[in-house]
Amino acid sequence: MITELAFAVVGHPNKGKSSIVSTLSRNDSIEISARSGTTTEADCYEVTVLDTGYKLYDTPGFQRPRQVLNWIKSRAENASERPQAVKEFVNNAEAARAFPDEVQLLKPIIDGASILYVVDCSNPYGPEYEMEMEILRWCGQPRMALINPITNTDYLKDWQDALGQYFNLVQVFNPIKANLDNQIELMDAFQVLSPVNKNVLASIKDALKREVTIWQKQSAELLASLLVDVCSYKESQKVLTEAQAALLETELKRRFESNIKQKEQVALQAVKYLFRHMRTQAVIQELSMPPDLFDVSQWYLWGLSKTQLITSLAVSGMVAGGAIDLVVGGASFMLGTAVGGLTGLASGLVSSETIDKLKIKNVPLVGQEACYGPIKDYNFPYVIINRFLHLFTQISHKNHADRRNIEVNIPSWDLILEGLDERIRRRLQLHCARLVKQKYVDHQDLTDILYEVLIIGADKH
Repeated sequence: MITELAFAVVGHPNKGKSSIVSTLSRNDSIEISARSGTTTEADCYEVTVLDTGYKLYDTPGFQRPRQVLNWIKSRAENASERPQAVKEFVNNAEAARAFPDEVQLLKPIIDGASILYVVDCSNPYGPEYEMEMEILRWCGQPRMALINPITNTDYLKDWQDALGQYFNLVQVFNPIKANLDNQIELMDAFQVLSPVNKNVLASIKDALKREVTIWQKQSAELLASLLVDVCSYKESQKVLTEAQAALLETELKRRFESNIKQKEQVALQAVKYLFRHMRTQAVIQELSMPPDLFDVSQWYLWGLSKTQLITSLAVSGMVAGGAIDLVVGGASFMLGTAVGGLTGLASGLVSSETIDKLKIKNVPLVGQEACYGPIKDYNFPYVIINRFLHLFTQISHKNHADRRNIEVNIPSWDLILEGLDERIRRRLQLHCARLVKQKYVDHQDLTDILYEVLIIGADKH
């Protein structure tokens, strides 16, 4: 449920307001540009965090603060009249035509939004900013200044000295690099600044932490499902002869490798969506496959083993009904007719040596199955974990204002075992060994282990 809590992000044009809104709202669809004037209207974003949330307003930059301040001053004889004068300005039709940007940025504030004033300490402080800050001071709402070091911190001290005279709180906040703790610090600061919203802010902070933990656990579930899937996956096709089976190797290999890579891509895409990076492109080196995965084996009707098929035929009505035809040396003998319902005799005739030559209604009971996979390399599960881990690390650490693509460079897979305690390492090794041996693994236990691997691995990087 979205609460009544709201913040208006305001300031001079091109100081990173939209970047801050993008990071705080975890929304990578917000337009960010070095071009001044990207935001022309006050856009409201509802920031949902589990069962709570708040509103963020991305506003246009100040364009004519001197004239606006003069307009307001002319209608306020003392400090008690200033908030009302600001409201009159926002609601004045003539002012809306003359100062559209200022009206847009001030409207959320007179409607109750707290103020986040954004500046860039890469540029020197100048007195022209004082008119903007004075207008915001007259609004009478809780306000905080955020110093955004877009390229450097050369003028940080000057900005801190100036802003401290106009704002209750001043904090450095880099929307490209700020992690969850930095965002929590903003909530902590506003709890001091606005005691009336203390409980709401506390619930939002708690929800932020819980939501990230949920995303991490869901990522581990995705990885567990991916591992089970790719470690057991194979491509196969049944044919009549071994020569036919051999011709299928190239096609089965192509389908196998394509589908394995597709399964991995689906899982990696799901992680990006979990962390709400809908538009981020990830460049990851191609997954290489071990060689010699092709195999040809016999198949038997109904999926039975040879022994099971012999037993089944011996006691079935097929023998008694004359449906089985034994082909020996080019001659055809209706075995079923010959033996009638004598299952004891049928059991002797339908032997391990003759079954390969049996047909039902001219359809062979036995053929060849061409198979590619599954992968039995003991290192393969670790390769998959390692690739997933490094994308997870970058995605989970990436802010939504950072629009750069991700390039995932994969180090040696054995590094993922570093930093794990002995208990987790042994459990991981046991599960990976069972996966490549096509043995059952408990999905929840595997998920719990992989959660530890992801958290420890992400912290290391």
